[in-house]
Amino acid sequence: MTGFGTDYFDDRRMFRALAKEFAYQHLAHAIDESGPTGESLTIDLARLGPQRPRRLLVVISGIHGVEGPAGSALQRQLMACDLPTYQMPDDAGVLLIHAANPFGYAWGRRWNEDNVDVNRNFVDFAAPLPQRQDYAALDAWLNPVDLGDTRAFQRRGAELVAQRGLKWLHRTLIEGQHEFPRGLYFAGRAPVVSNQLLQKVFADAVQGVEHALVVDLHTGMGGFGDCLYLPGHEPGSAHFDWLAAHFNRARMVLPTTDDSSPAAPVAGKLSSWLIDRYPQLVYLTIEFGTVPDERMLRSERAENWLFHHGDRTTPEAAAILREIRETSAPADPRWQRRVLVQGAAVLADACRAVFGSTSR
Repeated sequence: MTGFGTDYFDDRRMFRALAKEFAYQHLAHAIDESGPTGESLTIDLARLGPQRPRRLLVVISGIHGVEGPAGSALQRQLMACDLPTYQMPDDAGVLLIHAANPFGYAWGRRWNEDNVDVNRNFVDFAAPLPQRQDYAALDAWLNPVDLGDTRAFQRRGAELVAQRGLKWLHRTLIEGQHEFPRGLYFAGRAPVVSNQLLQKVFADAVQGVEHALVVDLHTGMGGFGDCLYLPGHEPGSAHFDWLAAHFNRARMVLPTTDDSSPAAPVAGKLSSWLIDRYPQLVYLTIEFGTVPDERMLRSERAENWLFHHGDRTTPEAAAILREIRETSAPADPRWQRRVLVQGAAVLADACRAVFGSTSR
């Protein structure tokens, strides 16, 4: 029951079976949406250890739905292969959050049922929302009613890069926008269901916790099969220094506004929301690289067009859905092996950092 499953439902079935086998406390939060053929959708939690631990390791998968397979595989590997080798201290606990965006995971899209990027949705909606004028100028190119010719899309992309630069285009695409509800990287106009559920989960989970580490598993950024670490804290802070002491500093990347980093500053991330509220919490995002950015954007654009304007029963739809899966969870066994090996090393470091050296 480790390794990569076929889809969200296969991954969820295996996750639940392992939770039962290894005596985790399991809880499923249903959302009021269905899968492609009417199936129920849930965010599943698996907890190990005392109800109110002093130390806590949290591992999240699937906040960007279609990226979920790698995170699920690593959560299941942790349950079945890695954690059984640790003698966890009596005051330590583990919380696995499986499929934080179950709709996107099940339907094969980054976004949720509201077309919202859940990891851009953690903003203060009582305050005025930012206006993204640069994005507004790109909406017709990014979110067409007619998908059109791929070559025309690529030509326009090349023109934009020549005019404004690759970093400008990358930042404009991913920073999150609140004006175009059918557009890519829509950040929403209110907290979505996954946002609300995650707020409740963390409010309960951190009660009595003196130190917590959150490892948030993603795919897409970086070279094919490469593993990057994105600290949720500024260099020079105590939490950043703690991460640098326990994880491979050479793999860490920080967001910049120039071309020196693959990461760009964005608003509305879960990490920022949690860090602001829970000072005992340390946050580390893990990225496993897949395909070049242009191919990723092309696949996200095509899937978004399909969701809003297309017919999922056509051969064209099947090709679009295969491609979005391939750009976020490649079928190449070499990529999958690298994810499992590198991910196991990251989570082993996380266990040692939180629990100490307590191998059986």
